Amino acid sequence: MRKFLARDNRVIATGRKTAEAAQLQELRQQYGPDRLLLTDLDASRQDSVVAWARGVKGLTQHVDVRRGAGGGGRGGGRGGR
Repeated sequence: MRKFLARDNRVIATGRKTAEAAQLQELRQQYGPDRLLLTDLDASRQDSVVAWARGVKGLTQHVDVRRGAGGGGRGGGRGGR
């Protein structure tokens, strides 16, 4: 994520509780809320994904998805089973 931010990209980060994610909050302070948007998303729930997509649709016309460190719970993430 830091590489994208360092290249002046706008990043939309997700998590179940982004307000409680200390590292995301630190990055947001460093780069500013216009560059790093924090959005709550529970990817295991369809209603959460739909609500997230509707909310993001108003922010941008294009989203590149990169799955990060948090996806390891069900065999996902790096080196998934």
